[in-house]
Amino acid sequence: MEERTTMNIPVIALRGLTVFPDLTLSFDVEREISIYALDSAMEGDRTIFLVTQREIAAKCGISRSYVSRIEKKALAALQQALQDYTQTA
Repeated sequence: MEERTTMNIPVIALRGLTVFPDLTLSFDVEREISIYALDSAMEGDRTIFLVTQREIAAKCGISRSYVSRIEKKALAALQQALQDYTQTA
């Protein structure tokens, strides 16, 4: 049986950009959830997983706009958790 390893890697959903493995490039990040993912990668081992919303949508069987709504809800939950943490610390 094949052994599997689970990793937590920050993800950025790309629009209109093609990236190849081991390629170094510059690109703009404007969405808050993408900025959070990029910050997390820079604080860690600088590994980040780049995918398109189309890939996420196809894999999950949902629309790209629904992927975007999920991202916004996830960011709101992260912001609330951070705010709760800073208030109790």
